[in-house]
Order: sequence, then C-alpha cells, then structure tokens
Amino acid sequence: MGHLLEYSGIVTKTRAMESRLLSPGQFQELASLHTIPEAVEYLKKNTAYAETLESLEPTQLHRGNIEKLLTQSLYRDYTKLYRFCGQKQRKFMELRLKSYEIDLIDYCLRIVINHYKRPFDLHYKKEFFDRYSQLSIDRLITSERQMNWWTISKGQNTMIR
Repeated sequence: MGHLLEYSGIVTKTRAMESRLLSPGQFQELASLHTIPEAVEYLKKNTAYAETLESLEPTQLHRGNIEKLLTQSLYRDYTKLYRFCGQKQRKFMELRLKSYEIDLIDYCLRIVINHYKRPFDLHYKKEFFDRYSQLSIDRLITSERQMNWWTISKGQNTMIR
C-alpha cells in the first residue's frame, strides 16, 4: 500500500496535466487549417496553449518561434512534475530528461557536421538545461571539431559541467 500512496499524487498531477493536451479531434481540426496564423489563432482560442502563445506577436508567426514557445511549455511541464516528485520519482524524471539531452546533442551535432558558422538560437533552452542537466549548451555549441563529439560520448570531454 505504501507504493500506491507514494505514486498516487504524481499520477493525479500527471492526469490533470494530461487533460490539457489536444484531443484527437482537435488535432484533426488543427491539421485542416491552411496557414500558420490560422493554426495559432485556433490554439489560442480552443486549447490550453493560449497562455503559452499569448506573447506571440503577429510579426513572429513563424514555425520556429512557435516551436520555441511550445518547447518552453514542455520544459515548464517537466519542471512542475519534477518539483512535485519525491526523490525516488525524480530518478524516473531524470530518465525523461535524457531524451531532451539526446535531442539537444543531435541538434548540436548537425551544426558541427554541417559546419554552420553559428547555431540557431538555443538560449530559450539554456535556463532549463542549466538547472536540470549536466550538459552545457555553451560548450556544446562552441565545439568546433567533430572529434569533441566522439570523446564526449566516452566521458573524456568537458561538455559536461
């Protein structure tokens, strides 16, 4: 019975947060829209993303800007759950964090492999990763040699704080 009570709070919180996700019907409605402004307007009027997207100016209606805001929303949800969790539950949450880290490393690898002079904006992710991850965005994006990526996977580099 102790384990049931240990996890019932986090399950309840997760279900409450899950109720704010888009329904299959809302996904279909969203997919039927033809422009980004229409999609943003739909999300603002009909979903829990209204608060997330309210700061978006008409001149910022670009897929990249919208993705940044939605990613920040995802990180806020992670933070809410992480703060609610006990020590044992946080171990599980740290596993979820690994998928975010993999996405970040994958993105930075593409920057290095494609020899981009400067990466796209990652500052919107920095606060989250500085708080919850051992990866350093600053070190990842300033890595100039592909060899650095090989050694990071072996734990021999300073990409980790």
